[in-house]
Amino acid sequence: MKRLLYLMMAIFAFYACDPINDMDSIEVLTEPKQEPVRLTVSPTSISVSATYQVVTATISSNGNWTATCPSWCQLSAYSGTGNYSLRITVGQNTVEQKREGVIKIYYDNKTASITITQQAKAPSQRDPSGGDNTPPSW
Repeated sequence: MKRLLYLMMAIFAFYACDPINDMDSIEVLTEPKQEPVRLTVSPTSISVSATYQVVTATISSNGNWTATCPSWCQLSAYSGTGNYSLRITVGQNTVEQKREGVIKIYYDNKTASITITQQAKAPSQRDPSGGDNTPPSW
């Protein structure tokens, strides 16, 4: 048993002194540092009138992003890479109730949001008596 131990120590000493196995010659490879995920939007809130409108928001990103929006909006792009000037088309609001939705931009594990509010259509002029709003003929 002692002979086996001495033999193993001799082999270890032999390889430890071998210049090919010298620890100074080992090259350690590391992955390049990645820039942290960056995703912001500006503005984060938009308010528009009831009429058809096109507004702009800025996406600042250092990677690939995707976007979603309410059904009453359209975006100039639903995906992209890096910074982008996003055009948001808002259809006319034809009801007498304001509507609000959220445009969401996704990149990796981050989400940026733009809240969009559209004013209600102006109330119709109606005769309180239920008539057709025709002026009376005197």
